[in-house]
Amino acid sequence: MGLDTVELIVNTEKYFNVSFSRAELAQLFTVGQLTDAVCKHLSIIQNDTTERDVLMSKIATCLKELSGSKEALNQLDLVTPILPISDKGKWRLLEDRLQLVLPVPEVGYKQQGLLKKWFPIPETVPYNWATITLLDLTQAVCLRNFRQLIHTQKIANTWEVYTVVAGLTVEQSGIDYYFINHEKSFTTDLGLD
Repeated sequence: MGLDTVELIVNTEKYFNVSFSRAELAQLFTVGQLTDAVCKHLSIIQNDTTERDVLMSKIATCLKELSGSKEALNQLDLVTPILPISDKGKWRLLEDRLQLVLPVPEVGYKQQGLLKKWFPIPETVPYNWATITLLDLTQAVCLRNFRQLIHTQKIANTWEVYTVVAGLTVEQSGIDYYFINHEKSFTTDLGLD
């Protein structure tokens, strides 16, 4: 476990006011494992995505209006036809309606830390924007705005814990909001040393 990962774990401990034992630290390699460890310390077992689902409904309504469509969007519908990366006006309009910052997809993969200095590689996108669904967009918006959407003193479910852990991880690593998930390794996938 390198310094970047240690810093992320310390920031997570501070945010949730928990402390991991050395044995626990030795088992924290992924976003999901860190989420599970926090949940264990906070005795949280319930998974409730109501907050995310309410926001997804708002985003779907806004996208429906932007597209002029009469059909409702469902969580697995692709957002690319309605919200192209290049249409900055639609992104700003959606931000204004939601009163949240939208994570505009990256056009290239960001190498982090010493890797970028020593082994620069051409930037490539680690996912295909054309495959991003309404659910993916909603989760990315939640991660980008976790400090506004999730109140530290009222965290009550595993989805909220994951959203904060993933949000902190993105802040720490600089990785794209659309790339992170439970299975991502801090070192191998996210480039933390």
